[in-house]
Amino acid sequence: REERYTITSLTLNYVSLNIATHMHKTARLKYKLFGSGDTVYDQVPAAGVITEKGSVVNLTLGPSEKMKGATVIMPALLGLSLRDAILKATMNGLSVDMEGSGVIVKQFPACGKRVTIGEKCKIVAKG
Repeated sequence: REERYTITSLTLNYVSLNIATHMHKTARLKYKLFGSGDTVYDQVPAAGVITEKGSVVNLTLGPSEKMKGATVIMPALLGLSLRDAILKATMNGLSVDMEGSGVIVKQFPACGKRVTIGEKCKIVAKG
């Protein structure tokens, strides 16, 4: 029987990338980075979720706390592949809640709306 590990870290929002990656290595989990910056805005799966040894945790990066409260314009994600939409949203400092697979058919908030850096957007993809 293969061992299972729990992500025991606290919420990683606004934790430095160095600390977050060290925590994941210590827990014997792999990680994949999305976006740019030196601060973790979100992680999938969330803290406390039971995962297999060696599972990949997706870390969404954004700018440091100095940018907390700053806003950006919500990018157009409709029609993009799920992967490209996640990349575009995270590069704008947004966290992503996703549903489905394939091409983006819905996004919230709407394109062009001013949103706070670190805010969670939702994207829905189909086939």
